[in-house]
Amino acid sequence: MSYAIDVLTLAAILVIATHGYMLIKGLGGLLHLGHAVFYGVGAYAAAIVSTKLLPHGSFLASLAIGGLIAAIGGLLVAWPGLRNRGRYFMIVTFAIQLIFVTFVINLHVTGGPDGISQIPGISFGLWQPDSHWLISLGPLTLTYPQIKFGLMVAFAVLSFVLCSRLIASSYGRLVRAVREDELVVEAYGREATPVKAGIVAIGAGVTGVAGALFAHHFNYVGPTQFELDTTILFLVMLIVGGQYSLAGATLGAVLMVTLLEFLRFFLDNVLGVPFEMTAHLRQVVFAVALIAMLAWRGSGIVPEKLPVYRRSRDGDATGAEHIAPSHSAVTLAAVPASRAERPTVSEMGPPVLTCSGLSKRFGGVVAVADARLSLRRGRIVSIIGPNGAGKTSTFNILSGFEQANEGEAHLNGVAILGRSTAEIARLGLARTFQDVRAWSRLTVIENLLAVQPGFGGGLAGVSAGLSTIFPGTRPEHTERAWALLDRFGLAGHANAPANALSYAQRKMLSLARISCFDPSVMLLDEPTSGVDPRRLDTFLAHIRGFADADHKAVCLIEHNMAVVKAVADEVVFMNEGRVLASGTPQEILGDRALMRVYLGHRELKAA
Repeated sequence: MSYAIDVLTLAAILVIATHGYMLIKGLGGLLHLGHAVFYGVGAYAAAIVSTKLLPHGSFLASLAIGGLIAAIGGLLVAWPGLRNRGRYFMIVTFAIQLIFVTFVINLHVTGGPDGISQIPGISFGLWQPDSHWLISLGPLTLTYPQIKFGLMVAFAVLSFVLCSRLIASSYGRLVRAVREDELVVEAYGREATPVKAGIVAIGAGVTGVAGALFAHHFNYVGPTQFELDTTILFLVMLIVGGQYSLAGATLGAVLMVTLLEFLRFFLDNVLGVPFEMTAHLRQVVFAVALIAMLAWRGSGIVPEKLPVYRRSRDGDATGAEHIAPSHSAVTLAAVPASRAERPTVSEMGPPVLTCSGLSKRFGGVVAVADARLSLRRGRIVSIIGPNGAGKTSTFNILSGFEQANEGEAHLNGVAILGRSTAEIARLGLARTFQDVRAWSRLTVIENLLAVQPGFGGGLAGVSAGLSTIFPGTRPEHTERAWALLDRFGLAGHANAPANALSYAQRKMLSLARISCFDPSVMLLDEPTSGVDPRRLDTFLAHIRGFADADHKAVCLIEHNMAVVKAVADEVVFMNEGRVLASGTPQEILGDRALMRVYLGHRELKAA
């Protein structure tokens, strides 16, 4: 019975460590192969301070220090590994895993290869029980191992509750958005690297607390307890249970501990396998379990559960503010019937965005040679030209995705060239993409909530985001998102994942998302491409509404000349990276020479 209690106690500790892995791998989408390092750092930190620095009875202080040191270690590992996109983080963490055991073996403070023993057990102040301690509650007698098991379960439940609140918070939603497409996150004003580093630090801290509990449970830590096979065990627990679900992570840890104990009993007592071979056979079982789960159900036993948002009957009842008139519904009737009804350039005030002399070279290829634009509020400028003319490259330069070789650009009087994508977005410029790039595993309404003004970029923004763990999403943000879904005809799909929408609906979602961000300048990259012509009127009404009802400066790239004629106030013609002409739609589209360039009829003319 005592052995079973010890196994269950270890299972509760491993559940907490797997929660930390779920935050990093599942919530953050960051595959790392050094989770046992965070576990070991927490265990060693707790062992060192409890045996050398803290007085007996400082169990909680030891846990806090173990978690803090592990979180700092996670941040130190994450920051250089995450600054470069791709698989660098996985490589860095794998290297740290390989180094860690050698490192602690050669340190005197960690006890070298012998580890640290005589670590105090669980105690609080003057209450310092030993392994023979008993407590009688009437007919029920509880032993110290049973009390310890109950305490570990309580810590596991607390970990589950706190991690659940984190996942459901605004910060958790932002982490999921970064997991889906970090470039789009930056296009809407959030720095992706601090967000990723923050979730690694939090996950490492949770795992460090589990490591500290492990040290106080076994009263010993040694190098061999935190090798690569421990990381593989955590990975298998997470994948089997469900990497995108906290409940799945919990279930996976319990199932794998149960399976391992069954294997130990079966191999030792039924098959009589020598002890030195059981470790290798366990590795085989890990591999088989992982491959079988990936083949049968890639998301694990428990799939990700998306949050469901309910709209209130009365916005004021939930503390929501009234939606500003600029976000009210736009209908075809609200769009001016002719250009004569629209304000002239002189009535629109100074330009919001200006750029001139922009150039961008990729080696010997000149993508942009001499681009210039002037955008004003309430006015739509359309950029047209053949493929390869430099249209999207110009958008990339203005939004910070590419750095110009020459030229200048100002947004509301502020120079923007050389600034990061997120910084330019926070200054008031946002864009859509040709390929939509919705956050697929976020719901439709979450795609809007994730871009609403709140906390910004940098570590200060992450700290502000973490303060929302307990309050959750602000009611006024939710109500505003519902109003925009009504405006763009997506309210019926609010709680559906974005990847369940049709192509046209995802295009509409991209318009709703940029409207939700509320920039002063909107760059729309082929917003109607691939849309059923029968639905074009709806898209045109919304695009025109950005300028007329929301008073935004709008610039769109478009190949559909019917769209250009319907919504554009000014047309800019580009070819080979240069602006060849600009004017009204009638002037540019009626220029036969430009249309020959656009349609590729130069050879026909020469003939």
